[in-house]
Amino acid sequence: MNNTKMITAQELQGLKSQGKRIVIIDIRNPDEFAREHMPESHSVPLSELTKEKLNCCEDADYVVVHCQAGVRTCQAIPQLDQLLPQYQILEGGLNAWKQSGGALETNKKAPIPIQRQVFICVGILIVLSLILAHWVSPWFNLLILFFGFALFFAGITGFCALAKLLSKLPYNQPK
Repeated sequence: MNNTKMITAQELQGLKSQGKRIVIIDIRNPDEFAREHMPESHSVPLSELTKEKLNCCEDADYVVVHCQAGVRTCQAIPQLDQLLPQYQILEGGLNAWKQSGGALETNKKAPIPIQRQVFICVGILIVLSLILAHWVSPWFNLLILFFGFALFFAGITGFCALAKLLSKLPYNQPK
């Protein structure tokens, strides 16, 4: 049975002001959490959702689960239903929380999330390939085809070799 209920950022702020014991679970990736998160939230990445990781929720009046925009959280409802007796999803995720003026803990020195690093790298490589195809040889158009296929493959399988490579760089290692 699905006991899921949506909660708006304004409603969550109201509950916080009432002194309710609220446990906030952030299911985004650790690199996203390191860059910015709601104060007192717990980082439990979607890939690590287990009963043990959610033991912080046992004595809570409210459990609120969120991601960046709400999409991943809604996709995780079947998994969350098995792990939590009752919880609420923050409608619009962290983006809605920020828009409502909610407090954030930020670390501008943390690297930008790996997914954004991938977008930047692939974007630069495609533009460079276009320039090379125009000025050097049309064979460089094959690189654009390669990058398009690589993005398609990453989307279908969930495996991105560039993300794995970028995560190994020194500035992306946890301190």
